[in-house]
Amino acid sequence: MEICLRSAENDRILGEAIIVKNGGIALLDYFAVSFGFRGSGIGSQALNLLQQHYGNYRFMLEIESTVHPAPDSGQRLNRKNFYLRGGMGCMNYLVSLFGVEMEIMTYGCEVSFEEYRALYENTFGRYATGRIAKIQ
Repeated sequence: MEICLRSAENDRILGEAIIVKNGGIALLDYFAVSFGFRGSGIGSQALNLLQQHYGNYRFMLEIESTVHPAPDSGQRLNRKNFYLRGGMGCMNYLVSLFGVEMEIMTYGCEVSFEEYRALYENTFGRYATGRIAKIQ
């Protein structure tokens, strides 16, 4: 499901969220706030609304790992801190998703690696699932 965040005053697009649902889990697969609205609180409000809207699901997302230094480490840490401030917590495992090390974050719940992998298999098929591995 794709959700566009729009301004009520002038119908401007403020951001976008893409949610994948399967087996009682809602994965926030993509989340972005338009550049001009970053830092205005729109992202925090939208995340809160998504968490509420999907309250009957175990709500989760993936972020690029902050465990190892990377050229964009600052951006990755900012992203992680945004989600932590929004009530998300980190699972105790990392995954390789299409060769990219990712951290799994959830909102007030647990999602095992097996459940995470099953969401991909049931939604995207075996090709995608074959490119997911548990790192730790």
